[in-house]
Amino acid sequence: MLIAVSIFVAAACAQFLAVPMNLPPAVREAYVAHFRQIRADHGASLGAVLKHYGNLNDDLWLLLNRIVDWRQNLDIPPHAADRYVMASVGLRTDVQNGGFSQYFTNEAGNYWQDALAVLIGGDDAAGAAHFRRALAPFPNATPSVDQAERDAELGDIEDADPDWDNRLNAEYCQELCYPSDETLFAALQALEDPDFVPNIDK
Repeated sequence: MLIAVSIFVAAACAQFLAVPMNLPPAVREAYVAHFRQIRADHGASLGAVLKHYGNLNDDLWLLLNRIVDWRQNLDIPPHAADRYVMASVGLRTDVQNGGFSQYFTNEAGNYWQDALAVLIGGDDAAGAAHFRRALAPFPNATPSVDQAERDAELGDIEDADPDWDNRLNAEYCQELCYPSDETLFAALQALEDPDFVPNIDK
C-alpha cells in the first residue's frame, strides 16, 4: 500500500539522518545545498514547496525530514509543519508496532495534539473520531504532553483495564491506519509558513 510505504520511508529518513552539525562535511554540505536549491528554485514558504511537489512523494519526504532534523538538532523551535510531520510519523509507526499503549508511552505521544490537528485539518473525520476514542480514557480526554506524567496516567488506565486498547488497535491496523499521506498533505496546505525552508545564509 503506497501510503504505508511513504510513511515507512519517512520514518527511516528520520531515524538515519544524523545531527547536521556532526555530519561529515560532504554530507552536511548536501543539507545546505538542498535547502539553498529549494529556496532558489521554489521559494522558502511551505505553500510554495507543497505546490512544487504536489503530493507527499519520496522527494518531499526527504526534504521534510531534513528540515525537521536540522531544526531539532540545532535546537531551533519546530515549526507547526515540523510538528505535524513528527506527529504523523510517530503515530503511525508506534501504533502499528505496539498499539496505542506504546504510542502514549513513547515520545511520539508528546505530539498527540498535533496528530489530532492533522486529522481535523486534513478532513479525516473517521480518523479523528477514532483517535478521540483513544484519548477518552485519559483525564478529561487530555493526555499529559509530559512523557513521565502521561506514563503514570497510562498506568492507571491499564490497571483498570489491561486490554483497554485491544479493539482500538485492531480497528486501526485493519481499517484506518491514519493519518494517510493525503490527510497530512492537506493539513500542511492549511498552514501558513513564509520561511519554512531553513535559510542557512542568515
